[in-house]
Formats: sequence, C-alpha cells, structure tokens
Amino acid sequence: MENKKNLILFIVISAIIFGAWQFLYVIPYQTKQVALQKQQQATEQAATPTAPAAQSATGGTASNLAPSAATQPLELKTRSDALAMSPRVPIDTPHLQGSIALKGGAR
Repeated sequence: MENKKNLILFIVISAIIFGAWQFLYVIPYQTKQVALQKQQQATEQAATPTAPAAQSATGGTASNLAPSAATQPLELKTRSDALAMSPRVPIDTPHLQGSIALKGGAR
C-alpha cells in the first residue's frame, strides 16, 4: 500500500513540475520567438523596395539576369584535384595508407 501512495505522489509531483515548466519557461520562450519572427518579417518587408524592379535593356528584370548561388550547378572535381586543393599529411603504415587534411572541419 505504501508503494502505491509513493507512486501516486510521484506522478502528481511530476505533473506539477511539468506544468510549471510549460508555463514558466516554454510558453514565454515561444511568445518571444513569435515576436522576434514578426519583427524580422517587418524588417524584411521594410527593406524590400515596393517599386517595380529595374528593367534592363533586354527587358528582363535585374533579379532574372544574375542567378543565385543556389541555382548554379556545382562544379565536380576529380579526386586528385580535390586532394591537391588543401595541404595534407601523408600516412603510410603497414596497416593504413592515406592522408589527413590540415584544412577544414570548422567554418
């Protein structure tokens, strides 16, 4: 009987802690994030011009003339070209052969 009382007490206290966490931390955090997103959207809308885009001599808009980096295809390199682009430390042991790049890992 004592274990059942302890279990019920544990469940009730856990529910109270979880509810307090929701009301004291999660809900204010979410409202702050929503307000921040609205502020960023308002800033972006204010920064974008409302006038029509400038027309070029060929009749296209300026945004249509220069493709973004996301739409440009990636240039594929051969393995030897990719290895030659950065300094590397060679490893040659009886059980392992290869190299380790000295550049990279963090942006």
